Amino acid sequence: MPGGRAQDEGDLLYPDRRVRGRRDEARADRPPGRIDPGRLRRDRQPHSRKGSLQRRGGPGPRRRRHRDRHRGQHRGGTGGRPDPLRTGDRLGAPADPGHPSAPAARLLRRPPERSERGSAAESRQDGDGRVIRRAAIVLAALVTLLLLAGCGGGSGSNDELASLAPANAPVYVESVVRPEGAQRDAIDSLASRVGGIDDPGAAIVEQLDLLLSESRTDTTYEDDIAPWLGERGALFVGSFGANPPFAAMFESTNTGATEDFLKKAAASSPGTKQETYDGVPYYSSGSGESGPVAIGVVGDFLVAGTLGGFKASVDASQGDSLADSSSFASATSSVPDDNLGLGYVDGEQAGKALSALPTDPLQATVVRSALQTLANGPVAFAVSATADTAAVDVSLPTGVVAQLDGGELVGQSPADAWLSVGFQNVGGVLGNVLGAAQALRISALEDRIKSLTGVDPKDALSWMHNGHGFVGGTSKKTIAIGGVVGSTDPNASSKAVDSFRKRFGQDADAKLGPPPHGADEGFSASAPESNQAIQVGQFGDQVVAALGPGQPAEDALNPRQPLADDPTFQGGIDALGSDSSPLAFVSLTPFFTVAEKGGSASDPNYVAAKPYLRKLDYLMVGTARDGNRSTARFVVGVK
Repeated sequence: MPGGRAQDEGDLLYPDRRVRGRRDEARADRPPGRIDPGRLRRDRQPHSRKGSLQRRGGPGPRRRRHRDRHRGQHRGGTGGRPDPLRTGDRLGAPADPGHPSAPAARLLRRPPERSERGSAAESRQDGDGRVIRRAAIVLAALVTLLLLAGCGGGSGSNDELASLAPANAPVYVESVVRPEGAQRDAIDSLASRVGGIDDPGAAIVEQLDLLLSESRTDTTYEDDIAPWLGERGALFVGSFGANPPFAAMFESTNTGATEDFLKKAAASSPGTKQETYDGVPYYSSGSGESGPVAIGVVGDFLVAGTLGGFKASVDASQGDSLADSSSFASATSSVPDDNLGLGYVDGEQAGKALSALPTDPLQATVVRSALQTLANGPVAFAVSATADTAAVDVSLPTGVVAQLDGGELVGQSPADAWLSVGFQNVGGVLGNVLGAAQALRISALEDRIKSLTGVDPKDALSWMHNGHGFVGGTSKKTIAIGGVVGSTDPNASSKAVDSFRKRFGQDADAKLGPPPHGADEGFSASAPESNQAIQVGQFGDQVVAALGPGQPAEDALNPRQPLADDPTFQGGIDALGSDSSPLAFVSLTPFFTVAEKGGSASDPNYVAAKPYLRKLDYLMVGTARDGNRSTARFVVGVK
């Protein structure tokens, strides 16, 4: 025997059989097991380096991945770290020394079978998680119905469902779950034209039934939910902490049918227990991270959620609720009543939660300052739709947004502009921006503006009045950018134009020229690498700065055709409504063209969204003010 130790070399007696460490004979009844069909002749043996199969007297590799009986085939890339072990490099189950011996000769080793599922020993206890899984799936199905089915309906009181949410709930979301009438027609139209979905309601029901089938409760939407489901549903979250209590609520038009649904679902879930809280019966099961799942009928509503969330809903129905909160009433009064979906967030609680997150101190300060400026109080939003538009309204506890009022200024840009913004009292807006920058610790903003323009922004605040700006063109030859600002002090604005000219003169590549045609004073400039001209001039009480072909300053001040005459722009104004003042307009087709030329064409996320984005026509943004609150409205038009 090689080495004189037969017990150590037992694997050489029968090369196809293996010896575990500290065994003194080969197993005659052990069948050979191939490790990898790609290996040939004697390569069915494991690496000699393997502990329990290594020949104690045989040679072994001195370092990881040295050449051994596999002749270096496991070696990683040259000059780098070795590749991690792949599945093909590992032992197969029949030959793995970690597996116990096969029960009989010639019978390959199989992984042990899992124990069969059985009934839970006690309520709320199930070793394989079946009870809580079924309850969670039913709850997930109901929440899915709430979040996905918010696609239609009419006006309804927000107070009814909010009466089941605690008064201090920091998050509350409500939506329509049974679409009817004009709103259903609107959503069907948008889903078909943008998403290519002819019947969104049927698609939602299909997904809901799929979830219900996974719960094994023998329930379907048509047979067990449709007979009682009302028009709207809602969801509240009890806190911003880890595993917060929450509950979903649904209007019920037939509480008897609702109770039948619950009984049927409970009968299919062994371990479900029926209990009572403050006179309200409910079913509970499981014991997840947020506690047991509970579901029951509270008044004319079905309530499902964590046990803590369910009990909080019962308490709210019998005492103070979110519907009684003045903050909730104030926030939601500024958004449309005929909405598809409604949301409410306690901005103060959200700010405290965000500030408590572990993060960079500077970032925490910025976030805190931003929230104090824009959302230090109740925030609400609503989603609504027509056959040709979708809109989002955001109500904020501040008047800052309402100061961004463009009015008719947005329509004074050239008709071929694909972006136009307007501001009344530009000096006031700029002052607010500088103040916000200081609050957000962006102290270099003023210096940056002065470095680029040669004008101290604080000096410009005194004379800047109403103004608008625009961007047009989709190529280097056609691009046009301009801005027009009224001046309340022509002498002060004249000094600003002169400072701007001096700053351009410091650029070695810039070639200065005469004032724009028709301007009282100003200058023009050009760069060798561009065929576009830059013109800055004062025309009476108007200051103009523009870039583009021809006479860009004159075209910006007196366009051949204003944007207000464009049919698409007018459609956006109509969709915005008379209660909101226009702030900005974007024609989306040329906007996406420019975005693609800027690099978005290679962005996989953009490529995936492009089939839907190309169905969109425009974006119109407007603002409104109601007392101490302001509302921003975003409207998207569909082609």
